[in-house]
Amino acid sequence: MLSGPIPSSLYNLTALNDLVLYSNLLSGELPSDIGTSLLNLRVLSVYNNQLSGLVPNSLANASSLEEIDSSQNQFSGKIPSNFGMLKNLSWLALEDNQLEAREASEWDFIQSLTNCSLLDHLSLDMNNLTGNLPSSAGNLSKGLTWLSLWDNQLTGEIPPEIANLVNLNTLGLKGNQFSGKIPNSIGQLSNLEALILFGNQLSGGIVAYRLNECYLFHNELQGEIPSSIGSCQNLNILDLSHNRLSGSISKELLSLSSLSYYLSLSHNMLSGALMPPEVARLQSLWLSRSLLQ
Repeated sequence: MLSGPIPSSLYNLTALNDLVLYSNLLSGELPSDIGTSLLNLRVLSVYNNQLSGLVPNSLANASSLEEIDSSQNQFSGKIPSNFGMLKNLSWLALEDNQLEAREASEWDFIQSLTNCSLLDHLSLDMNNLTGNLPSSAGNLSKGLTWLSLWDNQLTGEIPPEIANLVNLNTLGLKGNQFSGKIPNSIGQLSNLEALILFGNQLSGGIVAYRLNECYLFHNELQGEIPSSIGSCQNLNILDLSHNRLSGSISKELLSLSSLSYYLSLSHNMLSGALMPPEVARLQSLWLSRSLLQ
C-alpha cells in the first residue's frame, strides 16, 4: 500500500538491476531520463499503480532490459518507437493505460519491436489504439508466444502475416472493430492454443482451428459449422454464440471427446434436432444452458 511518488533517490542507484514496485498506490511520473540513470536495469516492473505521464523513451538506453511491465496505470501519449534497441527484451506489457496510436506513423513501434528477437510476450490491451494493425506485426520475434491488443478501437482486417509468428500460443484481439474474414493462415499456427476474437465484426465462415480454446462469439460469422471441426482433438472450450451460423450441428463437433469444459452455440440460426443424440457423448461437458437458443 505504498503511496506517493517514487523517491528520486532510487534513480541514483546506478548499479540497480531490478526495480520492482508493482501493486501499490504509487503516483507521479517516471523521470524522462530513467534509462540513462539506470543503465544496468534488467527488470522494470511497476504495474498496478497510479503512475501517469509518458513511457520514457530513454528506457531504450538501458540495453540490458529484459522486462518492462507498466500495465494497469495511467500512462498516456505514444508508445516509444525506439524499443527495438533493447536486444534482450522478452516481456513488454503496457496494457490498461491510456496510450495512443491515432495515425499510421504512431504504429512505428511495431516495426521497431521486430528487432527484438527474444520478445516472448507483448500485451497492449485496453488502451486507445486505433486504425489498422500493421502487417509488420507478422515480423515480430518468431519466439513470440503471447500477442494481445484487446479492447482497443482497431479496425480493418486482421493481417494474415500473423501466421508468421509460428510459436504463438495465445492471440487476443477481442473487443475491437475488426472486419472481414478471419485469415485462413491462422490455421497454420500449430502451437496456437487460444484464439480470442470475440466482440468484433468478423464475417465469413468458420475454419477448423486446432486449439484448446476458441472464442468467436459476438461477431457476424456465417455459414455452417464445418464437419472438419472434428479434427480439433484438443478443443475443450468453444463459443460461437451470437453470430449468423446456419445449418445443423455437425455430429463431428459433438463427437469431440476433448470438448470437456464449455460449448455455446446460442443466438444463431441453426436448424435440425433440438438435442442431437450425439450430445450424449459429451459426458464431461459443462454445457451452456442456452446451447441451441
